[in-house]
Amino acid sequence: MRVLVLAEDHHYEPVRKIVDRAGIRGVRITPMRGNRVQKLVGYVRCHPECNRFVVLKDLERLDEEAVRRRLEDVRRALPPGGQDKVVLVVVRRAVEAFGRIDILYNNAAVGYSTPIVVGSVEELPEEHWDRVVRINLYSVYLCCKYALPELRKTGGVILNTSSIMATGAVPGADAYTASKGGIISLSRSLAKELGPEGVRVNVLCPGTIATPMIAPILEDPEAVRRSEAKIPLGRLGTPEEVARAALFLVSDAASYITGAVLFVDGGQSV
Repeated sequence: MRVLVLAEDHHYEPVRKIVDRAGIRGVRITPMRGNRVQKLVGYVRCHPECNRFVVLKDLERLDEEAVRRRLEDVRRALPPGGQDKVVLVVVRRAVEAFGRIDILYNNAAVGYSTPIVVGSVEELPEEHWDRVVRINLYSVYLCCKYALPELRKTGGVILNTSSIMATGAVPGADAYTASKGGIISLSRSLAKELGPEGVRVNVLCPGTIATPMIAPILEDPEAVRRSEAKIPLGRLGTPEEVARAALFLVSDAASYITGAVLFVDGGQSV
């Protein structure tokens, strides 16, 4: 488990020295450029191994003692144990804070913008395959496993994010494609199993959405044009459009929908 510290460029080196002097382990420091929320989300998605995030921004001066104390407090707040223990603690804390769980939205993933080799099964190192599948698919299993007792009590909803790549052949993205295909199969199985208990399970399959996950495409105007040419609506999607589809599937407006796979892709999968 790690803590990711996002520091403005001019604070990066001082913060690194503070962490080194204090001997604080399990901290990763990343320089933060710009102030858009989208960029912040991008940093978080690029470091899925981190369990807590600290942003150091707009500081007139760096208080070494305050930074050290804050990082140590965050580290102590991390639950002990492996990934399963972290999920169990998160579920318990949610129930303690809100009294119940009505919706589980599994949306974590790694792909193109993360420090992972993209390649075929022959080219991909085993540790990269394991990491993609563990984050993209195993996390869905864990969250469903520990949230289901609470969702049964409320007749809740599970929404899992897959991808249009789960149903289309995309050479060179084998681990990502396999993990996203697994999400669809798992979700359909759960929908049939949990339907009699009043728990709905659905899947979102976004297409090419303008998020940091496809940063290499967004930074290349020609790549953007090539991507848009494959989409009948002629443009990339936005996170807000995916969010509206998610909101529909977890709402009472979709009360008779379970086991569904909804494509939010501008017609790209047609």
